[in-house]
Parts: sequence; C-alpha cells; structure tokens
Amino acid sequence: MHLAIDGRALTDRPTGIGRYVGELVQALARLSAWGPLEQSVLVPRENRDSPWVRKLRGCAGLHLYKMSARATGAHTIRWDQIVLPALASEIQADALFLPHINVPLRSRTKTFVVFHDASIYESPSGFGWKSRAYYRTILAAGLRRMTKVITVSEWSRAAVLRHFPDLDGKVEVVYPGIADEFRGVSRGEAQRAVAQEFSIRGPYVLYSGGLGARKNLRRALRAFAGAVSEATLPHLLVMTGAPSSSATDLIAEACSNGVRGRVIQLGHVSDAALPNLYAASDLCLYPSLYEGFGFPVAEALAAGTPSVTSADSPMQEVAGEAALYADPTSVEEIQHAIVTALTDAALRQRLVACGQQRVRAFTWDTCAAAICRLLIEHQ
Repeated sequence: MHLAIDGRALTDRPTGIGRYVGELVQALARLSAWGPLEQSVLVPRENRDSPWVRKLRGCAGLHLYKMSARATGAHTIRWDQIVLPALASEIQADALFLPHINVPLRSRTKTFVVFHDASIYESPSGFGWKSRAYYRTILAAGLRRMTKVITVSEWSRAAVLRHFPDLDGKVEVVYPGIADEFRGVSRGEAQRAVAQEFSIRGPYVLYSGGLGARKNLRRALRAFAGAVSEATLPHLLVMTGAPSSSATDLIAEACSNGVRGRVIQLGHVSDAALPNLYAASDLCLYPSLYEGFGFPVAEALAAGTPSVTSADSPMQEVAGEAALYADPTSVEEIQHAIVTALTDAALRQRLVACGQQRVRAFTWDTCAAAICRLLIEHQ
C-alpha cells in the first residue's frame, strides 16, 4: 500500500491539524500488522524545513517530497486542485489522504478526507467571505467524490450528515490520538520547567488553543474574573495561542474587571512546552462555542489536569465524567464550574482518576490502525 499525504499543515507553527498529521504519519510508520506501508508526504515549499518535517525524517517507509509549489494564500487552489492530485497519480499512490477539507474536484487516486468539524457551516462568522464561498462551493462538490470521509467524533459525523445527508454510509468516525508526551508527566517537574521557561510561579488556570471568536474568550475571561473575586482565588490565567488585536482587547477588558496582572498571554508555544503547561496547571479552561473534537480537553486528561468545558459539545464525548461542564453562553455557569473545580479537592481527585482511564481510548496507534483498515477495505 502506497499512501500519499498532504503535508501543508506541517508548518513552522503547526495548529492542531499539523500535529494530527505529524503524529499520524509517525504512528502509520510504526504499523506492521497491516503489511508493508509506504508513505509519501507532499510538503509545499514553505514547510520544507519545519520542525515536524525535520522530525519525520528517518521514519520507516516514509518519503518526504519537498515541492517547489506553495500551498498558502493565492496558491491554495492550485495546490488543492492541481498539484496534489497530479503528484499522487504521478507517484502511483494507491490512496491520497487529506487531513483537512481542502478537497480536489478531480483525482485519479482514491481519496480520503478528514472532516474535523463543520464550523464553515455552523460557525461561519470565523471565516472571511472568500473562504466561505470557496469551501461551500468546492467542498459540497468535492466531498461527494471522496472515497471515504473520516470524522474525529460522532458529534462531527452528525454535523456532516446534517449538511450532506446523501453521504450516509460514506462517513466513518476515527478518533485521533493524544501524544505520549502528555501522559505521565510529573507535576513537580512540570512546575519547575514552567517556572524556568516562562517565569510562572504559583497556581494557574490554563487556556490553550486558538484565539478566534468561537473560542468564547470574552465569557471565559469574565468567568475567570468572577471566580477569582467570588472565592478569593490566587490563580493566574495563562493563555497560549498566536496573539491577535481582538484577543488583546479582550484581555485589556478583563484586566479592567478586577484581574489586572492575573492574565498572562504566552503567544505561540512549542509542542515540547505544552505537556508541562498542562501538567503544572490546576485547571484547563475551554468553554468553546464550537469544536469537532476538543484536543485541549483530551490533552488535559492525559496530563492529569481537570477541565471546565462546554456542555452539549463533542468534549462530553471525549471526556465523559472526567470534566465539569457549563453552558458556554452563560458566564455564571462557567464561573461556578471554575470555583467548584478549584475548591473541591475530592472532586478534583475523582476527575483526574477518571480522566486517566478515559484517555486510554485515544492513542495514535489505534487511530493509525483504524485508518489503515479503511484504506485496505477500499484498495
């Protein structure tokens, strides 16, 4: 089996999808039960020497095709519609794997796409009009030409079928994994590492993720400010994510509401630093308005950190009884959950223990085996 993989997400500062690609490629390289697997990762010019590309060198059965073509900005459509399908055919790949919904309208190669979430349809305010027009036109036509559509949760599968009911029978759920680096981290060692790298000492609540509108930062900040005041909490709020003017304005607003000096914005954080940030924190705060899976909550489970996250969301599918849930549109509910999570020691202990059991279901080897099964079934 020869698998071609779109490597556009393996950027210098990878998002969740970039980490998904990197971890999956490594896990596929470890497989032996499914027979020989050859992987060709198609890397655009701008990613040629990214951290993940360097990390993947030397993986068994892996070829890194470092392309002269670009995949971002004005080059996106050409990469999607011409470069990827043409090269997959040229190298005689048995399948083309797309970790994002940038689907080609025509491909001679059997094509599998990962549909992480339906935010382009269900939370469109986070996209510009050009993106909305492109995805809604191309995606609607392209999805029906895919060999298989993979979603990362039952929640996302249901969302896909709400908008594309004719795809029933073609959509399959394969849960992603959580990297081993998040598991079994010593809390004491993590606290020392965070103090050394970020000069953060003392208890804190962690927000890790993007800073877009659907991440619900305004309510999260207001809830944190209310919780600090209500329970006289000593905690900081530590936030990761590429800085933006809107997020900076929200933080300034929160500081005017009584948490001046309590909010620390770290900006982009390396993958290597994230496990320590989770393990050293007292709580992961993630009341997002829309997700397809909720990696921060799953990563917190693995690191032994309780979470406050959104009710009626895929995070309930991921965390089960290992998290506290609140209506993400209610500052009061989020605030109450924060106070409860940080002041009820017995509850915290139960959540951590439950989380350690829960996260065993999410491994990259399990994910890779499920994807291999789908590839072979449709070979």
